[in-house]
Amino acid sequence: KTSNSSIKMVHHGIANKNRNIDRMIKIVNLLDERFTLDFFLTGPKSNIDYLKKKSNFSKKINFMDPVPFDEIIPMLNKYDLGFYYLEPKGFNVTYNLPNKFFEFIQARLGLAIGPSPDMAKLVNKYDCGFISKDFSISSMVKTLSELDANKINLAKHNSSLAAEELCFEKESQKLKIMINELS
Repeated sequence: KTSNSSIKMVHHGIANKNRNIDRMIKIVNLLDERFTLDFFLTGPKSNIDYLKKKSNFSKKINFMDPVPFDEIIPMLNKYDLGFYYLEPKGFNVTYNLPNKFFEFIQARLGLAIGPSPDMAKLVNKYDCGFISKDFSISSMVKTLSELDANKINLAKHNSSLAAEELCFEKESQKLKIMINELS
């Protein structure tokens, strides 16, 4: 359960420069002391070092060692919010629905995202997270600043419900039906 004194956020993935992960660092540094963000990043060491430098070695931001793929969900489960903020720069980024989105749900986390249409549609459908009004640092800071333990715990509960639907077992059944209809 999340408490009002500590909100633990997590982000994992590749530290590509075009993802502007430094924007997430800026957001967290503008939030109050309740918030922390742990990164589990892979990719070029130079990119990760750049992000560490951008964090100004803030006590609110931690860079953790990446975990093997089959340990991602258990590792994520220790957190309150899966944080994914990627400003759209082209069609693919605007309409992305990344694996980490579903991994956050399978880990039963609340989600904190920008208003990417496909992700927002699912967050709204399952009421499992929080969406900034627009893609600006100030909007995301405002969205996160308004959170409390009750809101986050409800989002985590709803992610648990969504995880039962948004899983391989359910999706593979749909695929089988579509394949059978084509035969």
